[in-house]
Parts: sequence; structure tokens; C-alpha cells
Amino acid sequence: MPAADSSRRWPVLLGGLAAAGAAAWLVLWLGGGADIQPVTGIPARDQTVVWLVGLIRVVTDGLAVATIGLLTAAAFLVPGGDSSGGRIVSAHGYRWLRAAGVTATLWSLTTLAAIPITLADVLAVDLAGGAGLPAIVNFTTTVDQGRALLLIAAMTAVLAVAARSVITVTGAAILTGLAAAALLPTLFTSHAASAGDHQQAVNNQLFHVYGAAFWAGGLLALLLARTLPTPQLARAASRYSRLAAICLTAVAATGLFNTAVRFNTPTEIFGDNYGRVMLVKTAFIVVLAWLGWLHRRRTLPMLRSGDRRPFRRLAAVEVIVFATVVGLSATLTRTPPPPGDQPSESFVESALGFAMPDPLTLRTALLDWYPDPLGITAAAVAVVLYAAGGRRLRRRGEPWPTSRLVAWLAGWALVVVATSSSLARYGPVLFSGHVTVHLILAAIAPIALVLAAPVQLARTALELSTDDGLRGPREWLDIATASGPARALTNPAVVVVLYLAALYAMYLPPLYEASLRSHATHLAAVALYLTAGCAFFGRILRRGARPALWSRVALLGIALAGHLAFGLLLLQGQPAITPEWFGDLGRDWGPDLPTDLRTGGVLTLAMGTTSIALATAALTVRRWRRHRSAPGQRPTGGDRAPGLRVKSVSGPDNPRPAARTRASSPVTQSTAEDSTTSTMLDSRLLAWTLPSYPVRADPSGTSGPSPSAPTRWPSSPGSSPPAGSPRCGCARAARPSGPCSTSPPGPFPSALPAAASTTSSPAPTRTLAPTATRGRSSRSGKAALASPVRSCSAASASGSPAAN
Repeated sequence: MPAADSSRRWPVLLGGLAAAGAAAWLVLWLGGGADIQPVTGIPARDQTVVWLVGLIRVVTDGLAVATIGLLTAAAFLVPGGDSSGGRIVSAHGYRWLRAAGVTATLWSLTTLAAIPITLADVLAVDLAGGAGLPAIVNFTTTVDQGRALLLIAAMTAVLAVAARSVITVTGAAILTGLAAAALLPTLFTSHAASAGDHQQAVNNQLFHVYGAAFWAGGLLALLLARTLPTPQLARAASRYSRLAAICLTAVAATGLFNTAVRFNTPTEIFGDNYGRVMLVKTAFIVVLAWLGWLHRRRTLPMLRSGDRRPFRRLAAVEVIVFATVVGLSATLTRTPPPPGDQPSESFVESALGFAMPDPLTLRTALLDWYPDPLGITAAAVAVVLYAAGGRRLRRRGEPWPTSRLVAWLAGWALVVVATSSSLARYGPVLFSGHVTVHLILAAIAPIALVLAAPVQLARTALELSTDDGLRGPREWLDIATASGPARALTNPAVVVVLYLAALYAMYLPPLYEASLRSHATHLAAVALYLTAGCAFFGRILRRGARPALWSRVALLGIALAGHLAFGLLLLQGQPAITPEWFGDLGRDWGPDLPTDLRTGGVLTLAMGTTSIALATAALTVRRWRRHRSAPGQRPTGGDRAPGLRVKSVSGPDNPRPAARTRASSPVTQSTAEDSTTSTMLDSRLLAWTLPSYPVRADPSGTSGPSPSAPTRWPSSPGSSPPAGSPRCGCARAARPSGPCSTSPPGPFPSALPAAASTTSSPAPTRTLAPTATRGRSSRSGKAALASPVRSCSAASASGSPAAN
């Protein structure tokens, strides 16, 4: 089979290139992109240059898709090597990485070759007349399109070198993100960036391009996996199928949105070359959706049964169709846009993306919205995922607090208001409107998002991956939260600097004007506001004893001082922020710039102190609830320490097989025979005692204590393991009726009550298994092993509850 696959690989690739080239040629010829219409006073473009621009765009887009697909497959579709516990890429993942290095190298070289060709097209000269070195240097340093091409070439060169040296799964995932980021410069300088509603067009184009890239690239990587064993190919194809469904939804939805924005009526689509090309592209996407349905219904079941030939044949056809779509999309940028999508000649519309809004009134403030596809989609996805996690916990019998769901909804509602309401229209026009957007995103919405505890919900609701060596969402979440950047965002010095930088640095005249004139800088500023706010208030409202109360109060004081200082500075009419921008807009209504600055100062003082008051109230209520909570209260999904699982161990009188292990299952200490001894375990005690309760499986399908497991009890004078554990002598025959004879010293004032023995046979017990099973490490469990803990020997017959 490998030899046959190798002989059929090149015809498929050549067929795809031929299909892409033919589609590009047809679009340039029939769509009008290659028409040379001389205009009086303007030199005509060279015919060769026009064709080269379209064809080299097809090549670079195809290489970008291939690079992203190969890196995605190496990081997410196949398990890591068995000898490394899934940390190092597998043998085929290694081949994908090396192939990605080749495609990234070609991507970088073709992008460099596109620079003089694009320059000749812009200057309307032939290659000999516009390809001089001084002209190229000037083009790549002063023109946005030239800077974008140079940046892409540099990023892909770094990607090519890194792909030849990275061997870890995490490194492959990072390279996937770098390859995806290399698409951004093209997006922000494409025809969508010069459209009438360029903000909505670019945000919509982000979903469209990334959906198509991951969809087509992942399929190409699977088609090239000629040596991948059939069982692993079946699992990789199943994972890719779920990704392809998401990408198909994104591509279809954004395509419909693009059509609705560019055309006023459906009849305009059929009467314009751009519309006809879009109809052809839509037809091919429908064909791709049908081929994906055939994969799910026919080829994937056959692949799981061991027959890979139907899957590869259908995938080869799908790759050729994808190549045709890439050719259509690449040359569609050379097609004259429809009349309703022409770049505006007005500075206000070209700078803002919309006409100057009407004077600010109560009616316009409430009804004059400017929907942002990016912000609305992010909010919708976040709310749906959060609700799905809460629903999964409810099905397990672990109630998630409704107040946290309300906080999550409120936080994202504020984000949507800041990015899609009338504030999105008046923010670039009025300084006070921009300050309002800034403070909502950085000082108010993050408080609600942090109180919702989304990371804790994800850790509790997500299951561990059942595929050995193949990471799932839970594993990637653990890796992300334990990474260096994530740990840095919990450092008090880092969060203070980041928060103050978002407050002060973004209002320096160069940065502030760049965020108004450049949509890419605007999106980066929005991301900075949310990240800085969530990191800052996450440090303050963090659950647990650490950081100390004085540290939280100090952070609140620093934030309050920062808001007061900035507000007072604005009340004095300083600094003079980008008067050129507001002068060029020519707004003939509303306050002048000094008055608007003072209004912004008042808003800074009011909203800043409000955010600090809300954070202080939330911190006070949380500590009050913590002190008044009952010590015997059973922890819910939102209160217990994440990362714990429960295994039911069968005893001699309980032949029931062990229950399925879940990540972060509820910590329950009662059973049918021992329901009177239910108590609440402290999370530190749980983390310490986890290794003391190993579980082994026997051929009968049940689980029991392993007598050969190593002892983890601290070596201190007079210490002994907990009663009922495999290390305790009383656990060898029957459950003890009283505590053990000795106990080690511990920091807790009371311990677990000993269970009264009602029968001679041991009752079913519950053992705790840490998340570190399946070869994964648990830092919290290791750290907790060093702390001394009381054993059951310290419990009294009265059964006093353990200290919380």
C-alpha cells in the first residue's frame, strides 16, 4: 500500500495545481481582472505583470494552506510518540513537520518574488522599469502593501527554520499559530481593507480565510499521510471531520455575509462579473460540503474497518476541488468589485469605514448600532461553550452556580456593547466615546468575566482524552495555563505594568492615532484592554488563600490611583491627543476637543472608581461567604479543587465494577452502607492523600487496593498511614472499627471521623485518583505531598467534622 500511495500522490498534487491555475486563468480572463483599460494621463499596466500578479497569488495561497494543514496535523491529529508519553511528535508527525518546513521555505521565496511584481503592478510599468533596488526598498518601507509582503516573508522564513528543528507536539502547535499569524498582513491590506465598510469586511474575512485554510490544509495533510497506519489514519480523519464541520460553517456564513454587504439586491449578483465569480465559488463550496457528507457516511466507516482506499480516492477528488476554490479566491481580488463596494472618495468614510454619524442624542446612542462580526461571534461562542460546560456538570449531578452564568453573560454583553453598539460609531469620532469603550473593556467587563471562573468550569467539565498520547481540549488547557506566559499573567508586577500600560500608553499620540487609522492596531488594542483587565482583576479576585489580602488591597489601591491620576490629567485638558485626526474628520457638531477631553476625564474618574468599587464588593462578599460557610457542606463543581477524580472500588460484598473515571468528578465520601459518615475534605488533604490510595485492576473487571504500591507517608516518628489505606495493617483483613493507634502531626484541628463498623465485611469505599494518571504530572499534588496531614487515627468516636 505505501508504494501505491506514493505513485498516486504526485498525480493528485499536479492535478490540484492544474485546477488552481485553470481557475485563476478563467477568473482573470472572464472576470475582467486582466483587462487593460487605458486612462488618459495614467500609463497602462503591463499585460505580463497583470497575469503574474494573479498567478503568484495562487501559488502563495496554496503554499500557505499546505503549511498550515501540515502543522495542524502534526500537532492535533495524531498522538505523540509512545516513548515520550506523547510529548514528542510521532514518526509521521515528524514527517509532517519537515514537509511544512519545505512549504514554508517556498512560501517565503514566492512572497519575496511577489514584491517586485507587485511594485511593477502598482507603478503600471514592466518588471525592468520598476524592479530597481531603491524602488523596492522604498516600497517595502513606506507602502502598506510592500511592508505586508516583507513581513510575511520574514515570518515564513522563521517558520521554515523552526519547522526543521522542532520535535515536540507543543512546538508544533506554536508553529501552527505562527503560520496562521502570517496570513494577517495580507488580510489587512487586501481589497476588503479598502472596501466601504472595511472594518466589518476585514473582521468577516478573518473567519472566512482561516476557515478555508484549516479546512483545505488538514485534508491535504491526511492525503499525504501515505505511511500512517490505518488505525491512526482513521482516528486522525475522525478528528479532522469535526474540524471540517466547524470550518464549513464559518466559510458558508461569512460568504453569505460578504455577499449581503457587497450587493443590495439578488439581481445585482447575476449582472456583475464579481457576483458571477462568487456564484461559481459558492457552487464549488456546496460540492465540498457534499463530499464531506460522503466521507462521514461512507468512507470513514470503511476506514475504521481497515479499508483506506475509498477515503483516499474521495480525498483526492476533494483536494482538486479545493485547489479550484483557492484559484478562484486568489484571483477574485483582481476582479473589479461591484459598484456598491467601491472605495469611498471621502476621507471620513475611508478612515472610519462609515459615514459621519449623526449628532449624539439619546435615540442615536440607543439605536445607532454598528455590528462587529468578530466581537459578536466571539461572545456567542464563549456563551455557548460556557452553557454547554454547565449543562454537562448538571447531568453529572454537580450543580454549577447560576450566579456565575449570569456574570459570564453580563461580561460578554458588555463586550458586545463596547464593540457593536453606537459606541463603535462614536468612539473614533469623540474622545469621550473612545474612553468609554476602553474602560468597559479594561475595567468593568473583566470583573464579570473573572467572577464567572471559566477556566475552573473548563477544567471541571472537560474529560481527559481517551486516546493514548493524543491530547484533547483538557490537556491543551492544562498546558496553556501552566505555560510561562500564563504564569507571568499571575505575577503582581506584570499585571500592574500591563494594566497601567493599557491605561496610559495607548493614549500616547502615536499609538492612539494608529489605533484610529489602522484596523489591525485597533483590534490589537481591544485585545490588550481585555487581556490586561482580566489578568489584573483575576489576580485580585482569585479564589483561595493566596495572594494575601494585603496584596489584593494594594492592587486595588494602585488601580484607583492610576484612574484618578489619568482622570485629573484629562480634566486639565492635557495631553493634546491627536488634534490632526479630529481636525481631518471635520465634525461640525458636539463639543470641541478640549471640552471632549474634560468629558473623558470625568468618565475616567466615574467609571474607574465604579470598577474598583465593584471589585472591592466582590472580594468582600467572597471572603464573607468563605468565613460563614458550613464546614460540613458538600463541595459543588464550582467549590472543590479542580483536577480530582473519583474511582469506586469494589469490595468483597460489592461485586459491582468500578465506575468510569472522570476528570474532576465530585468528591463524595458516602456510600449506601456508610452514609452516616459523610464529611467535607480539605483540598490540601485530598492532594496529600491521593497517592496513598492506588487502584489496580484484576481480570474480573473490578478494582481494589494494590498492596504493592509504594508508601508515601512522611517518615516522622510515630507516624502511620490512614486507616483503611493499603499501608494500614487493619486494612488487610477487615475495615477497622476504630482509629489507628498513632497519627502524624498535621496542621488541621480535626480529622476525618472513623466509620462505625456495622458488619464484618468491608463496605465499598471511594478512592481518589489524581488527574496525573495517564502519564500526566500534577504540580499541585506533588507540592501537597510535602505537607504533614492528620490521618484517621486522630479522629474521635464522636465524628467531629474536618476543618474546612
